[in-house]
Amino acid sequence: MDLGSGELYFVREIDPKTKKYTSFVKIGLVHEKEGRDSLNRLSEHQTGNPRTLDLPPGNYFRSPAINRVEAMMHKVYARNRISGEWFEFESERQVIAAIKKAQSLASEVVYQIPTFTKAAKLGLTQDNGKVISATPNAENLLRKIAVARAKKSKLSEIAKVVSSKLKTALDNGLDVDGAAEEVRINRKGKFNLALLKSEDPRTYNKYLVRSQTLSGRLVVTKILLDLEDLDEGFQSLAKQLSLKVAKANKNQYRILNEVQLELTNEIAVAEWDEEFALAELKLACGKNRSIQGVCTWKRELVEKDSFDEKAFKLKNPAKYELYLEQPTTSTYVRVSKRKI
Repeated sequence: MDLGSGELYFVREIDPKTKKYTSFVKIGLVHEKEGRDSLNRLSEHQTGNPRTLDLPPGNYFRSPAINRVEAMMHKVYARNRISGEWFEFESERQVIAAIKKAQSLASEVVYQIPTFTKAAKLGLTQDNGKVISATPNAENLLRKIAVARAKKSKLSEIAKVVSSKLKTALDNGLDVDGAAEEVRINRKGKFNLALLKSEDPRTYNKYLVRSQTLSGRLVVTKILLDLEDLDEGFQSLAKQLSLKVAKANKNQYRILNEVQLELTNEIAVAEWDEEFALAELKLACGKNRSIQGVCTWKRELVEKDSFDEKAFKLKNPAKYELYLEQPTTSTYVRVSKRKI
């Protein structure tokens, strides 16, 4: 997780006729490591913009894990997104509320950072091989992780139905009003390492590089939860969103867009809850290998052989081309995560 600090800003736009702020607000960031601040960024944004931009005092503040705070803001206010980092708010009261929400998220991050930092440090330490008994706290964290994952799973199911409906519309040549678009991906040809290994093992072995690394991944005990096992508020929300999608008939793409925006927000919240609970569980596990019935976090030094593709290509350019697969093209439907 990137915990780098920076500033989050809310740039305002001034109407040239009324001299008042418009309803459009740019929510962006500037990283501390860039050696600039929000006011520097303001002058950059002003270039090429016919309307005067302003950054009033109180419309920017410093925060750790700035990428995280900005991402959460963009997802929380996905319904207000116009394009890129520009959002539209109906009133000044809503803008003030958005700034307060950002400050609240920043405060939450400040509280959480020590947990993430300590968990990351433990991940660089070999475990002691011990198994410890589960505590009520560890079992509660396991439950939180299961709930967050169950919510993500249910929300993703609904999102797939939204995507499927929009894909069908696009396949039929219908105009979906910007709710989705078909995106073409051109992938470069991949180096077929498996084929080289089978046909020329001697050359393959020549470019193997052995290294020692600390390997480990937290594995939690699975708890399967149904929708009925989750809180009533989420159950109601999931059922409402599913019903909206099911009832969305031909040409009702705005409804599907609204559902997608809400799904984006809710998934972001569930991801946030899951990551923090996982970090807390790592602290509960500590240097031990596992918590009985809850999780296993095996961290040990392992030797690994890796093929040095860069060196092989440099020394054998013609042979490298022989094992380079042809470029491929594929398409997928990208559902819009901004308001249409």
